[in-house]
Amino acid sequence: LVGFANILESTRKHLHPDLLTKEEAAPEQQHQQGPFGAAVPRRTIRHLVYASSSSVYGGNEKTPFSENDCVDHPVSLYAATKKSNELTAHAYSSLYRIPTTGLRFFTVYGPFGRPDMAPAIFTKNILAGKEISLFNFGEMKRDFTYVMDIVEGIIRVMIRPPTAVLTPTSGGNAGGNGNKVEEEGVVVGAKRGRSGDENGVPQWDAMDPSPAISAPAVPFRVFNIGNSAPVPLLDFVSTLGNVLQREVKSVLVPMQKGDVVSTSADTAFLEHVTGFKPVSYTHLTLPTKRIV
Repeated sequence: LVGFANILESTRKHLHPDLLTKEEAAPEQQHQQGPFGAAVPRRTIRHLVYASSSSVYGGNEKTPFSENDCVDHPVSLYAATKKSNELTAHAYSSLYRIPTTGLRFFTVYGPFGRPDMAPAIFTKNILAGKEISLFNFGEMKRDFTYVMDIVEGIIRVMIRPPTAVLTPTSGGNAGGNGNKVEEEGVVVGAKRGRSGDENGVPQWDAMDPSPAISAPAVPFRVFNIGNSAPVPLLDFVSTLGNVLQREVKSVLVPMQKGDVVSTSADTAFLEHVTGFKPVSYTHLTLPTKRIV
């Protein structure tokens, strides 16, 4: 929490002049002296993209998970901190007009994956001939998302910052001219956040708010990035054993605290804004080979 607050505060102090008010964008605030006397832009940040997590959906059982769903029921401290980061980002977007986008990653796996995640732990233990523990007696599903899909999603989101309408009294020059700038997006969900302009671009509705977006009032939004094809844990373990050409020794154990039975991403919002849909691997053999 403290680390993310430091990132937000640093972003605020290095926000691009186009996103500042005229008073904030005074010439002496735009540049600093660099090496060998070269002028180096100090304010260069146009968009803050940060990692959130599918864990924010907590105790929700309705799948696939949508950005429009309520995420007020975390089942782990990790999930609570990720939700807190999203809320803090929204506050900074509201107070300082910082364009922020949170990406809710779904069970990322692939080369150079985290050693504390299941794919790495399972691989290490299978190769060592050790047992692996399968929680909830193996009856779990995960929306495994290959890391290159995550990278592609990040790149596409980075170049599409959320924008907000600045009021005439704000003195802002968003987009370089202070005029109305429209938010890219889609009307998400069947009920919440349905209001939009003539082009279907969602607009903030304080009477029926959507957690996914706050434009045109605030340059803030969140996206799911997931495979949208949940895989049974037992199938993933079987595929891993086949790729490694080793016998899998497993022990079925009860559900652990802070975990959820299934995850599944609704990526319609991401697809509409960026034109990108993560690859749906119906068979995990190819991407799994790349992690072992």
